[in-house]
Amino acid sequence: MLFSWRRIVRSTERALSSDSLEVQDGCLCGLLYVVEDPGSQLEAHLAAPTGQVPASPAGVISQHQCICCVGEQGNYVNEDEETEAAVEMSVLTREYVGILVEHLRHSPLEGVRFLVGVVPVVMVDFLPPVQVLQMVVTEFVSPHQPRPSLAAIVMGETFSLVLGKNMGDTLTDWVLLSLDSFVQQEPEKKAVWCLVCLLAAASSSSILRAMLEVVADQPNMCLSHMQILLATTSFYFCSTQVSTQQQKVFIDKFLSSNYPTLNAVAHACLHSI
Repeated sequence: MLFSWRRIVRSTERALSSDSLEVQDGCLCGLLYVVEDPGSQLEAHLAAPTGQVPASPAGVISQHQCICCVGEQGNYVNEDEETEAAVEMSVLTREYVGILVEHLRHSPLEGVRFLVGVVPVVMVDFLPPVQVLQMVVTEFVSPHQPRPSLAAIVMGETFSLVLGKNMGDTLTDWVLLSLDSFVQQEPEKKAVWCLVCLLAAASSSSILRAMLEVVADQPNMCLSHMQILLATTSFYFCSTQVSTQQQKVFIDKFLSSNYPTLNAVAHACLHSI
């Protein structure tokens, strides 16, 4: 992995140093950060957005360069170390990932299509699982999220990678911890849609996960259809992915809501499991 990240860094360095690259007002290019490398020094160039990223070569390069910086910082992060240098590397890695997430919010859609497939891999490879799950869930339910459908897809891709690393228990715990933020969404239709996306993304069923992309793209789907999907995903989650104690937590969260749909799903799960 180290070789591939370095190859990306070097190719992007050449692009950044090219006289043909036009730097737009929305980007700050050429900020240097020196990383200690055994036997040599590696200069990683960070192109950080200072606001909305323009649809320009500089904007695309800044996205790619943040990915390079994550890779280079991540290669020197040892989760077992608690030295000041290791902590600093970990913080920098999170900052670079945060920049990529900001690109997802504001970059032109042409660049975002690239990032949707890359950001989940970068996060899962270089950040602790809890930080990854917190970041994608927070982005999805944020009231200031300009692209909730896109955030749902990123959440789904990230959850799939987490499940692929045999961290299903960690994912289940985080879903239960996050439920309050979902059942409190307003209005009821949005809360139901958000919950369907969450439970489909976190499902151990490949069939339910596969439907996420369709559901994510239709936040205005009629409520009756979403109610069926919520009942299906909730029942599967409760019956296959949680313990008896966790089932009670899940159902209690739904019962605490003022929304009739969530109450009805909770009662259905209670009598079916």
